[in-house]
Amino acid sequence: MNRIIAAVIIALPLMATTLLPRPASAEIIRRPIVAHPVVVAQSSRRVERRVWVAGHWDYSNHHRRWVPGHYEYRR
Repeated sequence: MNRIIAAVIIALPLMATTLLPRPASAEIIRRPIVAHPVVVAQSSRRVERRVWVAGHWDYSNHHRRWVPGHYEYRR
């Protein structure tokens, strides 16, 4: 007798969950998670660096001229 009561106690909740209709709110909607690439904002300001240019000869059509070393601003 105790076995029958124990079996009914265990089987009753399982039977109720399978026979009762599921409400619409219980439906789980899964949407895929899309990983967006990380975008680094670039500033529109141009970075200029001072670069040392060693002394050199400047050539033209008729002659050459010595240019002493100096700094130039370059990107």
